[in-house]
Amino acid sequence: STRLYYGDYYRYEGNWPRGQWVYAGTGWYSGNAYGGTPYTGTVYAYETRLHATQRAACAVVDALLEKNNNPDGITDLFEITVVKFANQTATGNYNGTETIIKDSTSATAIKNAINALTSGGGTNWEAALNLALTEANYFKNTDPSRSTDPEEITSVIFLTDGFPTYYVNNNGSQGGTGGESADNIATSYTEARPSARNIVSAGFNLYNIFAFGSDTTNCGSII
Repeated sequence: STRLYYGDYYRYEGNWPRGQWVYAGTGWYSGNAYGGTPYTGTVYAYETRLHATQRAACAVVDALLEKNNNPDGITDLFEITVVKFANQTATGNYNGTETIIKDSTSATAIKNAINALTSGGGTNWEAALNLALTEANYFKNTDPSRSTDPEEITSVIFLTDGFPTYYVNNNGSQGGTGGESADNIATSYTEARPSARNIVSAGFNLYNIFAFGSDTTNCGSII
């Protein structure tokens, strides 16, 4: 690989040592600023898992809430609840697994909340899916028409940037190591599957998005 730099670069004109360095442009170059070689190929920017997930989540928000700008003037055609999740602490409290936006139609408020998230700890798919089901039931039950009107559809979009590394034991304590060993991921994934199935069994749609890399094995077949 070639190490690249961004900024001003120069070329030497004339015979050494009576020539001079002349500004040659601003952009990506290899070598150093004086005598470096301009680079015109593809530059891949570094992106963290969290940033990729935030960007994907915000794109989903924009795509859905755009539907609220419709000729019929229905401004709440889509409402969004956001649940954030991480790992579970040994005390049984879910570290960062909580609802941060409830039944909102404000793209600005939702995206600000998403972009304010920070990363840390492991990934508890089971805890997130359990809370998502609780919120979906709450949304449906707060308005009787949502239970009887076939056009009232509640969906869960499960978006993650990491493999499952924690789960919830039967006694409510933390399970899993938090590491991404094959055995721990497999166990944490197996524990999360019933929670995903419970969402579908309750009559809700479930969509899965793995925002960083490809996880078609786990996300694609969690139900």
